[in-house]
Amino acid sequence: MTAVKEETFVDPVCGMTITKDSAAGSTNYQGQTYYFCSPSCQLKFLNDPEKYVGTGADAAPKTHMHHMHM
Repeated sequence: MTAVKEETFVDPVCGMTITKDSAAGSTNYQGQTYYFCSPSCQLKFLNDPEKYVGTGADAAPKTHMHHMHM
């Protein structure tokens, strides 16, 4: 019997790997669904989505630090 691996996603704000079941929330932006580890990360994304979906120098660093979640 083979175990089915659950699909994972990366929180665009902090970089934490999560599943749909463990996500604290999700948001659709420009035709893509983003999943978040906490309401705080989701709120940061909603306030400035381009900061987190951009590439290169514009993109925010994705360092997960739980003490920042409030």
